[in-house]
Amino acid sequence: MLQNFWIGTDFAKLLSSLPVSNDGVKAMLESQARNLAALEEANQHAIDAFHAVFKRQNEILHAAIQESAKLVSAPEEAFSKQAEIARTATEHTLDNLRRMSEMLAAASEKAAAVLNQRVRENMEELKTISRPE
Repeated sequence: MLQNFWIGTDFAKLLSSLPVSNDGVKAMLESQARNLAALEEANQHAIDAFHAVFKRQNEILHAAIQESAKLVSAPEEAFSKQAEIARTATEHTLDNLRRMSEMLAAASEKAAAVLNQRVRENMEELKTISRPE
């Protein structure tokens, strides 16, 4: 029964009956729309970063598979260079981890900047809306 409560509700009429001017209601709705847009932009930064990290991980996996295939095809040579191969693999892994963490950090900074800017704008909007006319 409760889920049918809002069906057929005229929200414009409901909002206009509130003890706030229509301009105030319109300003609040516009503010919420900007909040949603900022959240969407921040989420897009996060999604882009995760896509980039997943792509990079896929590239790393393919490179590791190719390197393993080379080692299997020439076992005598691989055994003689085992220490060098291990060192190189460790360096590549650490470098890749550093790059991926930098990518995630940059995306996080972008998302935080978007949200912080929106919070500042929201505070200004609330000051404007709450001023007596």
